[in-house]
Amino acid sequence: MISSLYDIFKKWSAKGSVYIISDPHFSDQESFEFRAKNNKIPSGIKTVVDLDNFIISNINKVAHKNDCLIILGDVGNIECVTKLKAGYKVLLLGNHDRGADYYKRIVTYITNLKADLANAAEFPKELLLNERELDSHVIFDNKLFDEVYSGPLMISDKIILSHEPIIPCPDYLVNLCGHVHAKDHKFEVDKHLYYNFCAEAIDYKPVSLGELIKDGLLSKVKDIHRVTVDGAIIRKKHRAKR
Repeated sequence: MISSLYDIFKKWSAKGSVYIISDPHFSDQESFEFRAKNNKIPSGIKTVVDLDNFIISNINKVAHKNDCLIILGDVGNIECVTKLKAGYKVLLLGNHDRGADYYKRIVTYITNLKADLANAAEFPKELLLNERELDSHVIFDNKLFDEVYSGPLMISDKIILSHEPIIPCPDYLVNLCGHVHAKDHKFEVDKHLYYNFCAEAIDYKPVSLGELIKDGLLSKVKDIHRVTVDGAIIRKKHRAKR
């Protein structure tokens, strides 16, 4: 478990690991062409479908049923999300995430009469898998996101998630973001370090939040109280010089 997360988010790592990726842009031909133009397509990948499958495979190699996957926006085709094996999925909506219902929906149908299901207009007929299920129960799970957020999200006293980078970012926070396709995984703005999880910036492989923390993600992030006190001291000195 990642103990530094706020209690409400500790469930993400209660049974496994937390992985982060951003901007997969599943099935987005325009994004694929942009990446190709900037030499950001892996060797052997010829089409946007190839890239979809490559990203899905890379995620599924590490994020399993006990793990949590966080996507920091710009999902693209939600059908690709249904192929991800992570047991818990979190989405921060990006600027391209519009017009879709990203929430997970689970519905259980219980019946002893086949006609109840066969005639139910709201039940997807393609999910009637066999006669036995029709005589007992059917669970419909659309396999989308368990949590969806429309803006930046502070998950601890020192970590804030967002789609677009938060510029300027306070010294007491480290910003894990996406959106900036031209940036490396780590980049600086005004001497402040940001972590970019755009798929191509991390070789199209999700990154473990727990491992990042172990590797020193928070080592240079200042305490909010220290920042406040230091700021007050500086302002006091400036007033004294007037």
